[in-house]
Amino acid sequence: MSYDIGFVYVDNCADVLSEARRRWSEPQPAPNDADDRRRQAIVDDILSLHPSLKMEPHHQLGFSHGCWIGGNEDDYPLPYVEFSVQSALVSVSYSADPDALRSIEALSKVFSRHGYVGYDPQTDALWSSEVAIDRFGGTRSAVLQKLSGTGETVIPLDHNNPNRPWWKFW
Repeated sequence: MSYDIGFVYVDNCADVLSEARRRWSEPQPAPNDADDRRRQAIVDDILSLHPSLKMEPHHQLGFSHGCWIGGNEDDYPLPYVEFSVQSALVSVSYSADPDALRSIEALSKVFSRHGYVGYDPQTDALWSSEVAIDRFGGTRSAVLQKLSGTGETVIPLDHNNPNRPWWKFW
């Protein structure tokens, strides 16, 4: 189970939420050179956040259809980022530390500089880190309580372990 944050490229428009919702729900357009240049620029900026991050193009269709960014979780705690033609998806496990979303703020600033807005498809709302942190904490508690109630083993977070990757199930 994960908290999904969508980032969609939105041209200047009066109703950003409606445009984000439309772009998120529609099929991705055919790739073109402008989208490739825009995606390459944002990928370069994200990769500059830490030298351990790497990018791989879409495994079958190539960079024009998307890519993913990830890295060594021990070096830099960036969750998996998956790009398509004009959008990206960042997923954070509900087993993550509630403070984990704070480390996504740098990522959301990069998206914003490139004309993307955060869209939360689970609540149909524009994403903001302040609201998301509160919502994530409450939802995380409810999810973990439900898992515990079904007999699932839920291992508590170890805040004293500095090497614990925050986005993985334990």
